[in-house]
Amino acid sequence: MNKKKIIQKVLPHIVAILIFYVLTLIFFRETIFNGKQLAQHDIQQYRNSARELNEFNANKSLSEQSLWTNSMFSGMPSYLISIKWYNDVVAAFYEYYGMGLSHPVRIFIFSLLSFYILLLSFKVRPYIALIGAIGFTFSSYNVIGLFGGHNSRIGAIAFVPLVLAGLHFAYQKRIWLGVVITAAGMALHIAFAHLQITYYLLFIVLTYSIIEFFIFLSKKQVLLFFKISIFLLIGACIGLGTSAGKLFTIYEYNKYSIRGKA
Repeated sequence: MNKKKIIQKVLPHIVAILIFYVLTLIFFRETIFNGKQLAQHDIQQYRNSARELNEFNANKSLSEQSLWTNSMFSGMPSYLISIKWYNDVVAAFYEYYGMGLSHPVRIFIFSLLSFYILLLSFKVRPYIALIGAIGFTFSSYNVIGLFGGHNSRIGAIAFVPLVLAGLHFAYQKRIWLGVVITAAGMALHIAFAHLQITYYLLFIVLTYSIIEFFIFLSKKQVLLFFKISIFLLIGACIGLGTSAGKLFTIYEYNKYSIRGKA
């Protein structure tokens, strides 16, 4: 492939990324350029509930953090409110690859990129994929949710398309690309710890996998389907493993919560 063809192939993606960045800057201009903050009701409540913990943990190492707080109800585990985990790689990726934008603004950048990659995996033309990504990210549900302070929910939704893109790449026989994208998407998705969205994602993944099974069955490639599925499962487990501490503590507390069995 000569230099001209490489430029022609890469240029639409560069243009898309620049448009995503400029749109985000324009939409959040008051926050980015004028120093204003989003009046996020749920985040204000979180800051109040986590104040005791944050003040206590301010000068503590990770191993010295308090695991209990009295600021909520009659007391509850701090890992359900505010605690730092040993997932520095995922946190660093989220922070440093957000194109210099602060949280939660960078959620929209990742959402745009995730949906763009998903549409590209289905061989949608770049400029059409760009429009689709903008439509998905700037939908009223995402905008209202972010302005209401539902950062974890909107953040988890932002990486759902990336997980699905990995799934599709793998079943289109680009196995290693699909596995890597699935692992990365799952790690970033689960880091937001909004398990309700993960529950919905599971339904989408299962439905898509069943459809793919019958496609492979019609081509008499069932063994290949299971091979790809096993690799995808390994990738997903690696992604989940980056937040293992958070998941296991929630699972443990689940047994003692009045919401547990329900």
